[in-house]
This record gives sequence, structure tokens and C-alpha cells, in this order.
Amino acid sequence: MAERKRSPVWLYFQIQAENEMTARCVICKKAVKYSGNTTNLYKHMKNHPRENKELQKQREEVRNPPPPGPDRPTPPTERQRSLAEAFQSGREYPADSPRAVEITRSLAEMIVKDLQPLSVVEDDGFRNFVRTLDPRYKIPSRKSLMEGKLPALYEDCCSKVRKALSGVDNVVLTTDMWTSRATEAYLTVSCHIIDENWQMLAFVLETCSVPGQHTADNICSELTRIVEEWGITDKILAVITDNGANMVAAQKWLGTLPMFCYTLNLVVKDSFKAHPDLLEIQQKSSAIVAFFHHSTKAADKLKEIQKQQKFPEQKLIQAVETSSTCHRNAVSESDLSTFIMCIKLKLCHQLCPSSCNYVKLFCRGCCIPTCSKRWDMDRI
Repeated sequence: MAERKRSPVWLYFQIQAENEMTARCVICKKAVKYSGNTTNLYKHMKNHPRENKELQKQREEVRNPPPPGPDRPTPPTERQRSLAEAFQSGREYPADSPRAVEITRSLAEMIVKDLQPLSVVEDDGFRNFVRTLDPRYKIPSRKSLMEGKLPALYEDCCSKVRKALSGVDNVVLTTDMWTSRATEAYLTVSCHIIDENWQMLAFVLETCSVPGQHTADNICSELTRIVEEWGITDKILAVITDNGANMVAAQKWLGTLPMFCYTLNLVVKDSFKAHPDLLEIQQKSSAIVAFFHHSTKAADKLKEIQKQQKFPEQKLIQAVETSSTCHRNAVSESDLSTFIMCIKLKLCHQLCPSSCNYVKLFCRGCCIPTCSKRWDMDRI
């Protein structure tokens, strides 16, 4: 049996819990006798002209609903499912069904593009999320992804890269040796090309482990193997690398060019060494930043001072020696960030001379003996 429609008048009344034969008006709080019909309730609403006008409009729409149109499409009628449909809705997709294959491929692409661990398919939250989206889909195991979809995606990606490389005459490589947190050495080789549409494309050809000594011969052997596997030995225009002696010697036969980020970092380092006063400021600045990074109390005080001075709330950049590479789109910030910080300190002193007192205040808390001296801001 279809559920009886509730009258719109009940938007303005509530049945009394102590007496179900009366309803209280939510507008004037007056109790109105209710005998199983809404006649008395509609009569009472005439005492509230504005609300009664809206009520009559709603009442008319219930009695005579507007015909379907562009703005009011015909509501879909629910059809009772057949026994076969009801049985099918509770079954899992077969592993080779188009829907299951599509979802599994999308899952593998998500893991690859977002660098997610394979263990994500075993996480309870993720499994519940997928079950909510499509209860019929069965999440594959880690082993299934490792042995099936991921190798297939790798081969598909390799074929696309080979096709792109075969369509150009010149390529430029970038290489770098780096060390993981587990102190394992790796060599990463990237390739850069300009296609027929004048679009610059970049591909990471390989990241391989380099055990043993990192001599020029060992590095050269790995580079030779990689470029031969991709068939680009005769297309290499130049190789961009850092200024390490072993890296430069390993790639003389390819035409080595130094990385701009490494060269810029060396220029800044040499600039500091050439000016002892600037080097002293760098050391003081590095000590101040290190202090704020190791003291939550000082960091909170710094935020408070920035708000008092109505400065934008910013964090200090710590000067850390890094082997940043162009593979990760990063530039070494060790000395460059300190140089920029010195410029900002001078600008800050010019705008608000009293702010220098806050810096000296934290210097004393930093336990840096050299910070007790007065800073000559004009030298910065």
C-alpha cells in the first residue's frame, strides 16, 4: 500500500505528547483541537496571513501538481527487479569481465602515478571505500597486481616512450648519483626531447642500483647499457650532470654539460667564502634558523611577533646541504636560502628597526656567543 501523503499544514503544527487530540501551533504556541482531520488546523492558520498564504500555495501544489516540463522532468517510476536481477546484483564481477578489468587497471594506474605502496589494497579503510563505490568489485591481491597489471602497465609505458624517442633525431640526458635513506647508491637517467609539435617531453629511462665503488668506469658502463637498451646511442646531443669528477669523467665521450643548479650553488658558496663578513652572517643565520626548528616555544613566539608586527606569517628555511637534482625539480637551498634571508633581514630592518631587537632576543636564547655582538645591517 502506498504511503499516505502528509498534509503541508503539519509544517506549522506539532502533536502534543500529553494529549494526542491537540496540536500546538509553532507560530503562536496555541493548542488547537485535532480530531483526526486537519480542518481546525487550516482554520487556525487564517490568524497568520503571511504563513497561511504560503500554506495555501503548497496545498494547491499537492492537489494539482504542475505538468512535467524542461524544468520539471517526469520522475522515474520504480520497477520491481526480477529474480534474476536481484540475484545478479549480489554476485561479484568475474575477474575477466570488462567492468572488473577497467577498475583493476584504474587501481594500478593510481598506485603508479601517486607512488602508493602496494599494501594500500590491504588497508581496511581503502577496502571499505571501494566496497561503498561498487560492492560487486573484488579488490585484487598485492601478488596479483605485482605479477599482472603493473608489468603490463610498464610494458605499455615503455612502448609509448620508445615510439616518442624513435621520432626524434636528438636527445639530451640528465644523470645523477644519489643515496637513499638506506644508504644505497642509485643512478637515475632522464631523457629530454622536443617532438614534432615542438613540445618538450621528459622521461625517466631508468633508476638502477650501483653497488661497489662509484668509479668513472662503473658509471660509464651503466650509462652505456641504458642508452643501448633504449636505442639512443647515436642521438645523444649532450649529458647534463653535476660537477663530480667521477660523473664528468664517465661521460666525456657523450659531451658533458654541468647542471645549472649545481653551478649556481657553487657560485653562491664561493661568494660567501670571498667575503668573511657575509660568511659570519650566514653562520649566525643558520644557527638562528636551527634554533627555531628545534624549539616549539621559540617557533610559537616567532608567529606571535609576526602577527604583532602585521607581517605575513612565514616559516624559516633551514640551510641544509643537499644533493638536489634536476630529476626532482629542486635547486640546492643550502647557501642560496641564507643569502635571501640576509636580504630580507636588511629590508625588515629598514621598514621596522625595532624588529632587530626580536632577532637579538632569540639569539641570546640560542646560546650563540657571536650573536652578542651588534649586527651591522648595512653590511648585509
